[in-house]
Amino acid sequence: MDYSDDLTCFNFALGSQRLSYDTRLLKYYKDLIEPNGVVYIVVSHHSFFGVPEEQEEQFKAKNVRYYDILPKELIKDYSRKEAFLIKFPVLTGYLSIFNTLAGKSINIEEEKWASETAERIDIGQSAYSAYSSYIKQQQFDEKGNRIFNQEEIKAINEMINICESIGAEPILVTTPFLEEYNKYVHELSPDFYVDFYGLIDEIVDNKHVLYLDYSEDERFSDSYSLFMNADHLNKEGARKFTDILIKETIGYIK
Repeated sequence: MDYSDDLTCFNFALGSQRLSYDTRLLKYYKDLIEPNGVVYIVVSHHSFFGVPEEQEEQFKAKNVRYYDILPKELIKDYSRKEAFLIKFPVLTGYLSIFNTLAGKSINIEEEKWASETAERIDIGQSAYSAYSSYIKQQQFDEKGNRIFNQEEIKAINEMINICESIGAEPILVTTPFLEEYNKYVHELSPDFYVDFYGLIDEIVDNKHVLYLDYSEDERFSDSYSLFMNADHLNKEGARKFTDILIKETIGYIK
């Protein structure tokens, strides 16, 4: 569906990474955003809390995804060695050698996203794993207090400022979750919502931006065919959600 007559430009800040990386992406590609465009800033449950991502076990694996889309000065803990291996994948293993010689680039995660549905997995285990990752693991200090990650909180404010500087409309969005995930959060960590929505409300009030919360949207919360797991939409779900988001955004734009 073409919405070009209603909105000049749609730009999605992906939510799988931290806000501090979303900021780097927006800063580097901001010249591609047209005036009066829309920038969706995805705010997930992992966005504001926890230790700096450089301290996380999976940081190195996640970090290399930006090597081809950002200049090295915008990449956290940039490694020349990692950059070299990415440029020359035949050095990283037999599968890479085969794919390179065959002229193929196989992205297992992309294939999974396109084909998997939550109907085929243990959704209870998936939901608890997501809950543990977002709400429990590395989220508290030694005294049991939730860690408010100031770098990430600063990042979302910086993104809003960048949008305003180029004449774009920033909209904060929380994407849908399955009901099993939401149930764990409500039952095991109800205090999380106080901290999460407290920060959201503060940002909305101070920056006068729109926040759209689809985390418990009934159009998605029990639709397992639209999810890859408890907290990630699959390709079909992403298409449906994008269509809904664009339609409902049109009614809010100034």
